[in-house]
Amino acid sequence: MNNKEQVRVQMAHLLTQPVENFRDEMELKSVIHSSFALVEVIIELQDEFGVRFGQADMQGVTTVGDLIDLFAMRLGSE
Repeated sequence: MNNKEQVRVQMAHLLTQPVENFRDEMELKSVIHSSFALVEVIIELQDEFGVRFGQADMQGVTTVGDLIDLFAMRLGSE
C-alpha cells in the first residue's frame, strides 16, 4: 500500500467511515462537517505519520486529494 492509500485508510478509520467515502475530488467539508473535527483529524494524521504542518502548509487544501497529497509529499511518495 502506498503512502496516499495509507493516509486515505487512516482518515476513514479516524472518522469511522468506509474508505470509499474519501475520493480525491471530494471537498473536505463534505466529509468532515466541522472545522474542529478537521483539525482533530489533521492532528491525528500528523501523529500517526510523524509529520508536522504549519498553517502555511494548509493553505489551499480544500479537497480530500489535496490533504492526501500534502501528507504523501511530506512522506516522500506520490
